[in-house]
Amino acid sequence: MDSLEVLAPRGVESERGDGWRAWWIEDVAAYRWEPYQPPPASYLPVVRLADGRDAWSEVGSAYLREIADRLAPAPALGETARGLVDGIEGDDAKAKALARHVQGLLTYRAVAFGRSARVPSLAQETLDRRYGDCKDHALLLHQLLGSAGVASHLALASLAEDVEAGLPALDQFDHMIVYCASCEGVQFFDVTDKGLDPGEDVPRGLAGERVLVLDPSAPRLASVPAPRPDRHTARTERTIRVQPHGAADVSETIVATGYAAAALRDVLRAYERPLWRDVLARSLGTPGIAVQDVDVRALDAPESPLEVRLVYALDGAFSRNGHGLAGRLPLGFEHPLLAFDRAKDRLTPFEVTTPLRFQSRVRLVPPPGASLPGDAVEASESGRFVRWRASRARRGDALETAFELSREAGRFPADSFETYRGDVQKALDFLQSPVALDGAAPGG
Repeated sequence: MDSLEVLAPRGVESERGDGWRAWWIEDVAAYRWEPYQPPPASYLPVVRLADGRDAWSEVGSAYLREIADRLAPAPALGETARGLVDGIEGDDAKAKALARHVQGLLTYRAVAFGRSARVPSLAQETLDRRYGDCKDHALLLHQLLGSAGVASHLALASLAEDVEAGLPALDQFDHMIVYCASCEGVQFFDVTDKGLDPGEDVPRGLAGERVLVLDPSAPRLASVPAPRPDRHTARTERTIRVQPHGAADVSETIVATGYAAAALRDVLRAYERPLWRDVLARSLGTPGIAVQDVDVRALDAPESPLEVRLVYALDGAFSRNGHGLAGRLPLGFEHPLLAFDRAKDRLTPFEVTTPLRFQSRVRLVPPPGASLPGDAVEASESGRFVRWRASRARRGDALETAFELSREAGRFPADSFETYRGDVQKALDFLQSPVALDGAAPGG
């Protein structure tokens, strides 16, 4: 008990006796789930314990000894690795090529990272069976990198909670990735993520987080860098053809990269192809939508931008008034990418886990005989959380809207949530501005 290292938040009281210690807190608020919450231990009263005699170097060295037989060089992998990097120059390019190979070759099957499941399979076994958990993925990539002459180390990470630097303990980790020591660009690789191009940017869910780099000469905590916002983009083009009776036929294409593409890949891969139309209709969130066709490109090629093309109908998009038709421009992929759910009287912090650079171009084509608004409109705002600008003008036979938005990642206090949501909603309100199509003849 004397060697116990304890981290406890304010308000936690403690007591000790002969061979025991206890902690408690009074008047604890009831937990309430709210959208976009960060890891619970970052805002709830949590007592953390560890052996105060340990240091991170000792924790890392002990784990390396535990898996020492798995780290022995695997000569049989040498020919495979050399063949995969033949003709490729530079450690960064070699690391990306090998990471892509492991990512595409292996199927992920989870095994809890607990005391009974800390030892990865032999790299050759994983290669032969072509599936494994995070440890198996990481070890195979680490061995291939070594065989190709690229210096790397395994690294332990946590996807569930923030790693507490003051409590050296293996039990803080639930995930394993690879650290490329000789790479000059992206140095951390998570090849269990099948939606993100490895080497494009830091692994999803780990930006800014602490990891334990298992360098045999000096195991140490390191911080994963922040993501590069320009790598995470989405661009949509949408044409809305309004029918005389007020319905609309829509064709929309989204091209996404980085985290935005990975998230959309996750959604599509979670369902069988025949269900995609219903899944995407719910995701777009527009009443009266009926998705008629879906075409997806580069779903299983994360090294390429993901492209999704939709054709859908909107029933009742516009309604008839005394002069013609009137309605609001419908959102498309802006809704799932940008819209925030309400959280009335929010109590907990919120987290935006990924940055985004978003662009959209929308063309509204009226029915025959209808006139379009003639005045050009521009708007922009640079708020605390997002920056956006937009314009709308008549071009030829269509009303065109151009829109750009930049959103940063971060963790913010509860009282900032409505400000954040309001900043985004102002941009969405512009995209959904009312439009009058005077002179549209009644349809059948």
